[in-house]
Order: sequence, then C-alpha cells, then structure tokens
Amino acid sequence: MPLTKSGWGFLMALIGLIFLASYGFSLHDEAKSGKLPDWWTVHKVWAYSTLLIAFMAMMIGTGRKDRLLGIMIDSRNRYSLSKAQMTFWTILVLGTVFTMIIWNTAQPPVDVKNPKNILPFLNIPTFLWALMGISTISLIGSPLILKDKELAGELLPSGATPKDAKFSDLIFGEEKGSEEQVDLGRVQMLLISMVVGISYTVLIAAHIGEAAEFGKVGINGFPDMDGGLLGLIAISHVGYLSYKVIKK
Repeated sequence: MPLTKSGWGFLMALIGLIFLASYGFSLHDEAKSGKLPDWWTVHKVWAYSTLLIAFMAMMIGTGRKDRLLGIMIDSRNRYSLSKAQMTFWTILVLGTVFTMIIWNTAQPPVDVKNPKNILPFLNIPTFLWALMGISTISLIGSPLILKDKELAGELLPSGATPKDAKFSDLIFGEEKGSEEQVDLGRVQMLLISMVVGISYTVLIAAHIGEAAEFGKVGINGFPDMDGGLLGLIAISHVGYLSYKVIKK
C-alpha cells in the first residue's frame, strides 16, 4: 500500500528525529575537546525536536481528518478543547524528553553539591504527572458526558466533515440554543491552560539552559512548578466538565 502525503511527511519527520539523535551521539568525542558545531546548542536541539514531533502530530491529523490540526478534532467534527490541551502537553513533554535523551547520553546529570552523585536520567516531577493525569481525565470524561447528551438530543448536529470544524468551537456552546453563547467553563479552561502552558514552556527553556555545555553538563529532568498552579488547573477542569453536565 503506497504512502499518502501525510504518511511521507510523518516518515520524513521521524527520519529527522533519528538523524538528530544519531548526530548527537556522533559528537561525544568532539564534546570532550569542545569542538562542537555552532548550531549544536541545547535550545536549538530542543526546538528542532519539539517542532519535528509537532509536525508528526500534524501529519497524523492530516491523515485522519485531512486537516493539519485534525488531531484536535473529535468524532463530531468539532475542535475539542481537551484534545487540544492534551496534544500541546504531549508535544512539549516528548520534545523535552527527546532532548534529554540526546543531551544526557553525552553527560548524565549530576548533583551540583556532590558531582560524584549521578541524578536520575529522566526526573519527572509530581506536578507534571498530576497535570497529565488531570488532562487525561478531561480527555476521557468529556466524550462520555457528550454521549449522554447526544442520546438525549441536547447537542447541536455534528459537522458533516472535519472541514466544518472551527476555532470558535473552543469557546462557544455545543448544545442546542447555545451555539452563539460563550461557554464560560471553556473560556476559563482555555485561558488558564494558555497561561500555564506558556509559563511552563519558558520554565523548561530556562531550566535546560543550565545544561549549555554538551558533554559536560546534563539536563536534570523537568523543572517543578508551584502547587498553586496545579490547583488552578484542577479547578478549571472541574469547572469545564461540570459545565458540560449542566443542562443549558
């Protein structure tokens, strides 16, 4: 069976990731002498890795829904806020993990106070585990709630094709009579997700920047984040799902 354009795109991005990892492994000897290419910096490797993974996600969406952002379109041919959020976090986490693998194989992270103490290869804080867990609950819970409402005849008709999906789906209601009403639960979750997502991306950039020397300093896992923000995210998800349950 011949590959489609999206299939070829996915394959090329995968080859790009393999090349990036292979090139990094080939630089281990150069790292000891400090003779590294100017473009080989931790932030650039992180950016390349994340962009390639994001491109793979777009190719999956194109193959399934014939839309670049099709991975965020649900079975009703509407953009799903829970899918969009999970897609963002998955790309960010995988891009960072891939960068850690490349960087830490050259030099594992060590304890600054005790350089002989090698730290875990991938240190994932409780904050990130909890965040992914909360996002997964919304991803699973949202369609279950919608299924009951669809059976009750409360939802708007599904789009005929994925091309009917609009970005306004992320903030407007999906029940009959609410298609022109802003859904406060959605808006709250969208804004909080954007703030936390941007903040954590900047935090990761600053954190991995501490491992600027390839082969000399490893990346000490993911940065942790204030527990208050996690509580804010949890509240926004509870509000989002609760607002879905309430009959408008």
